[in-house]
Amino acid sequence: MLRSAVEQFIDKSVKEIQEIAMYTLEGHQRALIMVAMTVDEIFRDRKSFHRRSLTLPPRIYSTWGSKSFPIHSRTLRMKRNMVSLGMARTSEIQRDARIGEAEANRDSQIETSYLEEQRIASKYENDTEIERYKRDFELKKRTTTWRLSCPGRRPSWHSSFNRP
Repeated sequence: MLRSAVEQFIDKSVKEIQEIAMYTLEGHQRALIMVAMTVDEIFRDRKSFHRRSLTLPPRIYSTWGSKSFPIHSRTLRMKRNMVSLGMARTSEIQRDARIGEAEANRDSQIETSYLEEQRIASKYENDTEIERYKRDFELKKRTTTWRLSCPGRRPSWHSSFNRP
């Protein structure tokens, strides 16, 4: 095992070896903490996360040849400098989006139904008015035709049109 380590680190500087050791220890420590805490818990309760990073069993650190060291919140960051909110927050956002979409669809259907009802009522009103005017026109037309067809009931101006 020592031979393998020597082969891996022979061309590295002391600073590079320290960085590799630090990243390795942080990774192991993070893995042990992640067994007990979810990403959401780490994000919400950083104090508890720091306490847990300091209270891991000392025998674990001794097998690494180190003492306990806290993981700082800067190491919780990802490539794009964003902290993961976890699946719970994502599902909450998706749920809220589905609820919002359903409510918008419902409101849209209610508004569409109301407007359709108004359109039909206006159409029936207009049709009724048209039929009333047709009826009145037909009544006046028949009345006029009847008056003109009866010789005794013709108006005085009617005879002046029939003279040759």
